[in-house]
Parts: sequence; structure tokens; C-alpha cells
Amino acid sequence: MIKCSSFMIMTNVSNIVISLSNKYKNMKLIKIVQYLFYLLIFALPWQTRLIYQTGELNGGFWEYGTKALYGTEILLAVIFILIISQIVISIKGQKIEWQLRPLDYFILGFIIFILLSTFWSIDCSQTLYYFSLLIEGLALFYLASRLGLKFRLLSYSFVFSGLLQSILAIQQFLTQMIYGNKWLGMASQNVTDLGVSTIEGAGRFMRAYGSLSHPNMLGGWLVVCIIFLLGLLFQYQKRFYHAPWKVSKALIGQAIFLFSSLVIMTYGLVLSFSRSAWIGLIVAMIFIWIGLFKQKKKDLLKFYLRLNLIILLVIVLFSMVYGQLLINRVSVESRLEVQSIDQRLQGYGQAFSIFKAHSLVGVGLGNYTAALYEVDNTRPAWEYQPVHNLDLLTMAELGIIGELILIGIFISILLIIFKQWRVRAEENRVILLSAALAIVVMAIFDHYLWSLYFGILLFWLILGLSIREE
Repeated sequence: MIKCSSFMIMTNVSNIVISLSNKYKNMKLIKIVQYLFYLLIFALPWQTRLIYQTGELNGGFWEYGTKALYGTEILLAVIFILIISQIVISIKGQKIEWQLRPLDYFILGFIIFILLSTFWSIDCSQTLYYFSLLIEGLALFYLASRLGLKFRLLSYSFVFSGLLQSILAIQQFLTQMIYGNKWLGMASQNVTDLGVSTIEGAGRFMRAYGSLSHPNMLGGWLVVCIIFLLGLLFQYQKRFYHAPWKVSKALIGQAIFLFSSLVIMTYGLVLSFSRSAWIGLIVAMIFIWIGLFKQKKKDLLKFYLRLNLIILLVIVLFSMVYGQLLINRVSVESRLEVQSIDQRLQGYGQAFSIFKAHSLVGVGLGNYTAALYEVDNTRPAWEYQPVHNLDLLTMAELGIIGELILIGIFISILLIIFKQWRVRAEENRVILLSAALAIVVMAIFDHYLWSLYFGILLFWLILGLSIREE
């Protein structure tokens, strides 16, 4: 298998890339790769794709059985090819010693397990397709942790992307319509269409999607973007506080842009009406409070309090006009919210049933909805949804063996985080860890971080950044 052998390439690449970027600071190709990586982050929410196999169940479209090539996959492939070519040139004639960490061994074991699972998966082709997405996610994980990315440029790539998505979200909510564009990967939708995600108040309102396929995905992306925006605002505060006499027009312009972005992106997040995203942001912001307290940075704490008040003010102003929508979403008492909770609880029960029937090795990566279809093949295609909990989903697909290996990966990442924190605990590290924490929290309430291309790449990207080497 070509993609199985790609693990050794990824680990070897990860060991070399950071040494190359440190040794050759002015190396043009490394800088090109870094800027392409920033572009990849900006473009990640755009779902432009070429479908080469349409999934179908009971005559309806089956998203989780659909195979496609995404535009950002091409960009990721270009990045990886450039890195490999540079490595081949740089190490020609040299003896290289590969150093594998416990994390790398767990990832290798996970890849081998997924490949072996094709023998017992419900649909072998489905497992292989999701395996290819996993390999891309792991490639992104290694690149994010070892590429020597600049925190400021990294953050701006998230912020510009989040700002554009928020503007799009505001337009969608105000017009209650999504204008389709196949080149941007957006399907035409409006509030009257069947299957559109809505919320009820004084009428029926469509939740904002941005360019993504579900409002929860928009909410998750904006949470990450807002967290990185907070990191940029911290950098601005430090420059202003330590040298207020050097305030320039450029610094004032930067302040206007950053504070305006915070308002717009908070508004966009509210319009997603994603409870999982809201909870993720709240937990992340509490973690930032704890991190700043431990560092005893009083000036940053005061500044962070003002940022919290700005976010709260945006929510209050929105609630003055659409307060009933927020109340219905939070209280979980309206008809749609009760129905949503019932479906989630039913999904938990289904996941436990599938796990019990395939407890040792699971039904196969990417095969959860296929397993649901085997249990009951009478429902319409759109009802076959993954369980809204990443842990339950991985248990059903991977079984006890796969889940234990995955836990080993996460524990290894945590050990690296603790080691790095002891060496260097500063606000940039707090921001990266709060983004990872937000992802973990959102994974408790949703499935897209494991079941959809965008979510898979986002999941491994943020985990990689959480152990980013300076």
C-alpha cells in the first residue's frame, strides 16, 4: 500500500523539516512551503470538490458514502511534494538518523490497524477512502508541528478566513438564503427548503452556514479563528503597553482591524447557533484566564477582561433583537430543539448497540452509517447520521483495539504538551492549547471532526499546532 508507506515518509519528513527550517532560515523553498501552508488554512473552509463516486442509500444522496477530491487536497499535495523534493536535495549523500518518538509508534500502529481493518470492514472501499483522509490529516499534523510556522502569520491566516466566513454568515442570516456556487463548493439553500438547519422563534430562521455544509462546522471554525484573533490582540497589547510613545498609524490601523474582526466574528459565531461551538469557546476562554493567571500577567488580564466584555456586548446587542432565538436554542424547550436532543439520545443508543455487536475491532473506519443501514434499511438516506460524539463514533468504528491505540496517541500528545509547557509557558502557547481544548470539547457534542473531510483536517491541524515546535 502506497499510503501505508507514507507514514515513514511523514515521520522522516517531520524529523528533517524543522532542522532544515532552523539551519536554512533564508531557504526560499521552505518559505514558499510555509506561505502555502498559511494559504491552506485560509482556504480550508471552502468545500470545492470533484465528486467521482456519489453515495446513495434508498435512492437518496448519502454524504458519508460519497467520494470526492477537494481543492485543498491538491494544495496539501503540492506542499508535501515540495518538502520531499527539498529534503532529497538537502540530504543527498548524507547519513540521516531517524528518531521516532512514542507518539510516532502509536501512529504507525494506528495506520497498520486501519489497513488490517479492511479485511473485516462492512465496506472495504469506504475504509480505504477514509484512510486516505486520515493520512492527509496526519500529514497536516506533522507539518503543523514541525514546519516552523510564525505564530503571527499563522494567526492572521485564521483571522482572515474567519472574517470572510463571518461576513458570509451575516449575509446569509439577513437574506435567509445561501447563493449556490459550484466553484466555491456552496449549494443553494433557503429557509423554506426541506432539510435546511433552522431555529424557531417569532418565525422560522435559517442558521448561518458560511461556505461549509453545516452551521456547527461554521461555528467550530469561527471558535478556532476567534481564539487565534485573541492571540493577535495580546501581541498588539504588548507592543502598545511597552512602547506607547511608538504608536504609529500602522499600529492604530491594526487595532481597528483586530477589534472590528472580533465584533464581526463573534456576530458570525452567534448566527451559527451552534451550542457545541459556544461551549467550546467558553471553555477555551476560561482556560486562557487560568493560563494568564498562572503567568501573573496583570496587564494582559485587564486587557483580556475588556475583550471578554466586547464579546459579551455583541451577544447582548444581538439578543435585544433576536433574544427569543437565543433563549430557544439555550433552553432546549422549543419543538425543534426537543426533536434535536431526542435524535442525539437515540444516536447514542444506536452507537452502543453497534459497539456491542463489534466490540473488539469495530465496523471499520468510515463505516458507521453503513452499519446503521445494515440494522435498518428502511429509512431515507439523510437519516443515516454518525453519532454526535467523537468517542462513541471511534469506539463503534475502531472497536476496543483501535480505541486503545487512539488513546495512546492522545496521551503521547499530552505528554509532549506538558514537557513543552515546563520549558516555555507563554501566551502564544496558551492560545494554541486553548484552541486544542476547544476542539476536544466540540468533539464531545459532534461528529464532523471525525466523519467529514473538513473536520478531519481541522482536528489533526489543531492537534499538530498544540505541540508546535518554535
